[in-house]
This record gives sequence, C-alpha cells and structure tokens, in this order.
Amino acid sequence: MPRSLSAAALAAAALFAACASSPPPLPPLALGERFDVVYDGRVGVLPPMDPAVVEATSALAALNGSTADTMAAATEDAGTGTAAVRLWLIELPADDPDARALADGAAVKAARPIHARGAHITPQALAARIEAWHDRANVVSAPFLATKLDEPAMLRISQQRAAVSGLRVQSQAGVLAVDPQVDTFEHGTRIEVRVQRNGDGDGVTAAIAWSMVDMNEPRTVAAVDGGAFGSLEVPIALQQSTKAEVKLAAHGALLLGPVPTTDRRFVQALAVEIDAR
Repeated sequence: MPRSLSAAALAAAALFAACASSPPPLPPLALGERFDVVYDGRVGVLPPMDPAVVEATSALAALNGSTADTMAAATEDAGTGTAAVRLWLIELPADDPDARALADGAAVKAARPIHARGAHITPQALAARIEAWHDRANVVSAPFLATKLDEPAMLRISQQRAAVSGLRVQSQAGVLAVDPQVDTFEHGTRIEVRVQRNGDGDGVTAAIAWSMVDMNEPRTVAAVDGGAFGSLEVPIALQQSTKAEVKLAAHGALLLGPVPTTDRRFVQALAVEIDAR
C-alpha cells in the first residue's frame, strides 16, 4: 500500500509539473521583407494638456456627443474605395524570440538594445501568430478601423491624470496659505493610418504613425513644510514615435516594433492588417 501511494503521488507531481511548465517554443516567426522605420524616443517631462482639449475630451463631452454621425461617415460607400484596418497592440517579453526576430534577427543577444523596425507578414501567418501569442503575450488592445482611401484614420487609447504643477505660497499675519495649480496630463497610445491605392493599381501604400507615451508616477520635486501644505509634482514619461510608409498587397499585413516600455522586462509591437476594396 505505501508503494502504491508513493507511485500515485509521483504521478500527480509529474502531471502538475507538466501543466505548470512553460508552453513549448513557437516555430520561427514567418516574417517577410524587413523595412526601416523613422523612430524617435526620449525620456522627459510630460507637458500638460491644453485646458480646452481636456474639456472637449471629458467623459461628459463624450456622453453628450452623438456617435451616429461618426459611424455613418465611417461606413458611407462601404465596399468601394474603403479600407478595413485591424490593429493589435501586443506586449511581449523583451527576450522573446519573436521580439528579437522583428528587431534585428534571431541571432541577436538579449543584452543588446532593441531597435524598432518593420516587417511584412502574410495575413494568414499573422492570424496564426495572434492566436499563438494568447498563451505567452498580452494583447493590450485589438481595435478595428474603417476608413476611406486617401483619408487618414486616427485611434487614441489614453488615460488622463491630474497632478499639481504649481504652488502659490502666501503668508499673511503668520498664516501660511498654499494655492495649488492642477494640470491634466495624458498618456497612452495614438495610431494614425492613411491608405492610398498605388498609381499602377498594384496594391496600396500605407502610412502609419504610432506614438506612445508611457508615464511613470509623478515625481515630487518640491514640498511646503514637508508636504503638510502641498507638494509639487512633475510627470516623467517615456515618449516614443514610430513612422513608416510601406507598399502592401490590397490585402496585406505588417509588424512594427518592438519598442521599449518603462518596464524593461517587456516591449511592445504593433500588428496591422489592411484590406482595401
């Protein structure tokens, strides 16, 4: 009996280890021709939003605005002279082979920095990879855009945060008064896509601008009486932009990135599938 119990325990442990182990490695990413992109990245102070923009993008303004006109404009003349654009914003471990393959090739060592690039990929290979990535990556967002050819379409995924950006200190009759100035700061992702049919009728040209603002917690740079009367905060952000213009088949796909994040363990990539009619 003890031997039977031991064997059962070993079998259960082996089954648990098999379930808890990491998923098997994926086959090499089926990337096509690579292309260079225009990349700019820096870490610096995040400028505040214009108060008028804050008011226009508030939750109350969104509730008061009608989406019927926007939807009608996006779907007008659907089927002719339009482009369906599907986007995937994907977060991958920095040492993931797919991230390295997209950057510089599979032989790149993990210690080397990653440089944003672009690569063609077939829609079928992209769909298969998106499905496989569900087990080992984070699909941050997967929006869908419908736009007319030759007209830009824009998507913004952002958050707004308030921070004390100024302090007016006054002392009268021994009484200290602090008047804080509060500004709003925006961080998130903005993607612009413009699809044009090539003059020779062979496919399309897609111009993509991908901007990302990854904000750290606002840093306290000054305080009145040890913070008892107020503190001055400065939001610091990793600000990046990636731009590319590339020729594709009428139904084609591409990958951009990867770009770093404030968490050095992860990078982000942008997958784009375009179906022009």
